[in-house]
This record gives sequence, C-alpha cells and structure tokens, in this order.
Amino acid sequence: MPFAFLRALVEHTSDSGQRRRLQELCSKQGAADYNLYVRDPSLSVSELLAAFPSCSPPLSLLIELLPRLQPRPYSAA
Repeated sequence: MPFAFLRALVEHTSDSGQRRRLQELCSKQGAADYNLYVRDPSLSVSELLAAFPSCSPPLSLLIELLPRLQPRPYSAA
C-alpha cells in the first residue's frame, strides 16, 4: 500500500488523533513505523480502514487509488 493512499485517507479522517497517526505513517520520520505496522504485516485496505474507524473515504477514491488488475496471459491449450 503506497504512501499516496495513506495521504489520501488523511483527508477523510474525522478523529484528530487518527488523522495525526496517518500523517505520521506517510511521513519520512514514520517510514519505520509504516514498514512495521502496514507493509510487513501486509495490511489490506479493509484492515487499514478497521484500524482507523473514523476514516470514511468515498468509494470513488478507493477505486481510483487501488492498483489496476493486470491482464493474465491465457493459453488455448
């Protein structure tokens, strides 16, 4: 989950403590915490939103920021 995703979530978080924590995670100073709490455990979007319950981004933002599905090659064997 890229930093840009977390930065976008900051704008849609109503609780000031949770907003500040999201800002810390996507800052240079919070890179170690980001790796420890988000990247290493491979948090999904739903797990991240559950960890920050006051964050309620619009569905259009989630769709826009999620990585695109890559086409899979199929063989006609």
